[in-house]
Amino acid sequence: MQFLKDIFHIFFPNLCVHCSIPLVTGEKFLCLECNHQVVPIPYDEYHQKMLQSTFYGSAVIEQISSYMYFRKATPSQSLIHALKYRGQEAIGTWLAKRVVKQLQEQHLFESVTAVMPVPLHSRRLKERGYNQVTAFGTVLARTLGVVYLTKVLKRVSTRSSQTILKRFERFSNSDTLFTCEEHALLRDAHILLVDDVITTGATLLNCCEQLYKVGVRKISICTMAYTPKE
Repeated sequence: MQFLKDIFHIFFPNLCVHCSIPLVTGEKFLCLECNHQVVPIPYDEYHQKMLQSTFYGSAVIEQISSYMYFRKATPSQSLIHALKYRGQEAIGTWLAKRVVKQLQEQHLFESVTAVMPVPLHSRRLKERGYNQVTAFGTVLARTLGVVYLTKVLKRVSTRSSQTILKRFERFSNSDTLFTCEEHALLRDAHILLVDDVITTGATLLNCCEQLYKVGVRKISICTMAYTPKE
């Protein structure tokens, strides 16, 4: 059933990505009713502790922000699914514009020196044709007036050769690892790491580990969504 819905959206893109009803003038990606079901995460002390708790004891995160809660069978899941698997890359830009308002109101990430995406494996990038966080991260970098760094942090599948794997430590409970090239813009930098969804935090922690190894001084995180621990 989901496969048929995905095909339908390819040929009829002006439908709500969640309930599939036609969108009217002024609506984009979600109809008004589904849009109201998207639950933004407030930027306050309680929710900061909630987001930071994912990384306690593993990495020091300077600032962290996530736009919405990610739950199954909700409009937020449909948005991320359409972004990643239906070719609707523009959803990244749409979500970033919503995030920018919060960044400006709360004066977030003002000391950031570069924005960096969590990378896709080269094989997955070739299959999909784009990294789902590229549009999102590019808008944030432009808003903050800093460089958007790609190709420095790289994803290496644990299915790669053992020769490659022996050169790097595996992060516990993770089937992916990352490598990071030394770069002049990383030395003593404050990096804003962007991704689509925080779930266990293992992927982001793995990225942080590699960034600190090459001299990054501070890391902040901004994602489109956060999976609550329920």
